Amino acid sequence: MRILNEIRHLNLSERVYDQLRRFLIRHKLEAGDRINLADLAEKLEVSQTPLREALTRLRQEGLVLHRRNRGYFVAEVTAEEAKHLLEMRQALECFALTLSVPRMTDHDLHEITEAIEAYGRVIDSPDRDRFLYDKRLHLRLALGAGNPILSNALEQVVDRMIMKLRVEELPRERGPAALDEHRRILEAIRRRDGEAASRLLWEHLERTKHYILRYLTERRAMAHQPPAEA
Repeated sequence: MRILNEIRHLNLSERVYDQLRRFLIRHKLEAGDRINLADLAEKLEVSQTPLREALTRLRQEGLVLHRRNRGYFVAEVTAEEAKHLLEMRQALECFALTLSVPRMTDHDLHEITEAIEAYGRVIDSPDRDRFLYDKRLHLRLALGAGNPILSNALEQVVDRMIMKLRVEELPRERGPAALDEHRRILEAIRRRDGEAASRLLWEHLERTKHYILRYLTERRAMAHQPPAEA
């Protein structure tokens, strides 16, 4: 009985952990926000014990912070961490696409086309939706590499950025340009030109990197501005 209870407890802790990650990725828990344990436990219909265990795991992963006498907070990405994540994403994703292009089937091309069209329908939607549709597209591009370890590593990098970035504050200017870049990448894939597709993807991700880093740099500068005199 004791072993059975321990297994049930571990399963509950794992479910709470998975649910918290979903809250982070959907921005039901926003970067920088304080986490109210009582409200969250009530929402998840669990005690605070498995909730604290899940938060400890997220803290170890750098997704949650614990501040003494203040509680838990959702971690925010710094410009330095964002730069490292985006550089790693470029390396992983462009390598994956190089492997994918020669293996692309008509079905693959159809799914990628659908993912691009779906992204196009949400470019004027809240940024969290646009980021999630963008994630779906880019992971689909990498899927053709046939390397689940590579795909999982890429997804972890993309998710970490989405979870720790206040995407609602990003300027909306990037969406239409990114859509056009997606379409040009697809055109190169249709021609089976892996070199051109990889180059276009690298340039696309480079523009995204500059866009995000500019926002983070400007946000930090504004935070450090002295208050205006009355």
